[in-house]
Amino acid sequence: GPLHEWLGDPACREIIVNAFDEIFVDSGAGVARADAGFLGRASYEAWAARTAHAAGRRLDLQHPICEATLANGARFHAVMPPVSARGLAVSIRRFGSAPLDERTALASGWLEPEALELLRTAVLDRKNIVISGGTSTGKTSLMNFLCRYLPPDERVVTVEDTVELSLPIKNVVQLQARSANADGVGQVTLRQLVQCALRLRPDRILVGECRGAEVLDMLQALNTGHPGSLTTVHANSTEEALARLELLALLGAPNLSIECIREWIASSVELVIQVSRLQDGRR
Repeated sequence: GPLHEWLGDPACREIIVNAFDEIFVDSGAGVARADAGFLGRASYEAWAARTAHAAGRRLDLQHPICEATLANGARFHAVMPPVSARGLAVSIRRFGSAPLDERTALASGWLEPEALELLRTAVLDRKNIVISGGTSTGKTSLMNFLCRYLPPDERVVTVEDTVELSLPIKNVVQLQARSANADGVGQVTLRQLVQCALRLRPDRILVGECRGAEVLDMLQALNTGHPGSLTTVHANSTEEALARLELLALLGAPNLSIECIREWIASSVELVIQVSRLQDGRR
């Protein structure tokens, strides 16, 4: 439909649809309104339901919220009435916006030479790294970029909600969380997957995003023979990133003291990288 042009454009990072005639696109220079639109509301709603069904999900009155992975790897998120008061809202986020090589990264200002050398050395020295930033700032893109420095003889296990990481090594196991089906069964959480990853003999564990009780298991992994692991967390600064790790750990283990959790984090996390997005869309 009207989104075909942008879905085929490698520069397109995100497509936001607020209504059948209200489409916004982010092609790297910030969010801008597009001229195109669907034929009407019925056409727009049918497209969204069809897209969800093709991804193995449902979008209807009984399931008004849908999150799915499209065939091209993009993340599809839709919310329909009565949850969305103004009508059906859809967001499609594409991945792979990180520079393909170091030369492009430096030339575009995506990274400074000193930062590039620091990060490369940190990965090779097996430092435990947390990448912090807000929504759509490029956390996963940076993690993908850092994966180029992983030694080819290591075994890596990734844990993600949606598969976004693309690793250049062969000995990789990629675990993906799963939502419950229409009958409310079959859910597989990130915490279960992190626990599973510990039993798969990884040299490193990569968790796409820590946002719940899986933080406890991730910290355990960092302290039990898996140095060089990476994860991301939503935060506006490095200080807030550490505070968020504390909060998530407390939610998962309320019986632990804050002092104990802080010591745990201090002995586990060796580097916190803050990423941000400028007003013009640059990361």
